[in-house]
Order: sequence, then C-alpha cells, then structure tokens
Amino acid sequence: MIPAGKPIPISLLVLNEDIRRHMQIILERNNFQPVIIANPSELLLELKERQNPIIFIDWEAETQYGPSIIMNIKAACKEGGIIFLYDREHRNLIREVMQLGVYGCILDPYNEWEILTMVKHLLTKKTAKPDRRKKPITNH
Repeated sequence: MIPAGKPIPISLLVLNEDIRRHMQIILERNNFQPVIIANPSELLLELKERQNPIIFIDWEAETQYGPSIIMNIKAACKEGGIIFLYDREHRNLIREVMQLGVYGCILDPYNEWEILTMVKHLLTKKTAKPDRRKKPITNH
C-alpha cells in the first residue's frame, strides 16, 4: 500500500494512550511510520518539516486544546489532511471539526479498514493534482 520512495508523513496528536497505541500498531503493521506528537506546539514545528502530512487527532486533543488546534494546523499546512477520532460520547464535536476543515471522522473502535481507507483516499487526493496550466483555445 505504501508507495516506493519517501515515507508518507503521518502524525498522531492522540492524547488517549490506548487509542494512540492502537493507531500506531495498525499504521506500522501496514508499513507506515507514524510520528507520535506530544502537543500542538510540537505538531506545528513538525508541519514545517513535512509536506502534505496526514494528521490524526483524537477527541481528547480537540477537547483539551479546543478548536484552535485544527485552525492552527490548517493555517500551517493547507494541503494536510486531518482525520478526527471520536467515540459516541463526543459525537457533538463532529460538526465543529468538519466545519473547521477536517477531512474525515472515524468512530471508535477505529477499525483498520477505516483507517487505511482514509489514508488511501488522502494519498490519492495528494497525488492526483489537476493540471492548472491553461490550455490554448484553438478554433478549427
């Protein structure tokens, strides 16, 4: 699944230890090398070093740091894709994070196929950039 060449930049700002460990196991088992991020400041520094990262954020990080964390990520890295991890108790956060520009949300128990599908879609989106050059109009 992972393309040859540069490693795919995946960052985990996941404060819940069980969720973080679960995500790390799934990603590593599928040949990804996720970077575990301790706090928003560390994440913003990490974003300066990486292009087009995929960032997983759990409901605990969003609750602790507030919606500004997502706004700051989007400002620092417009091309990055944010995936929000939530449980049933925190469903009320979905509308807010989606309005802030989160790519997608995954509900607990965070199934491997859901995680990998989101990553695959983001990777496809990043590699399928449209040709923005204007083509000359010819009248034949």
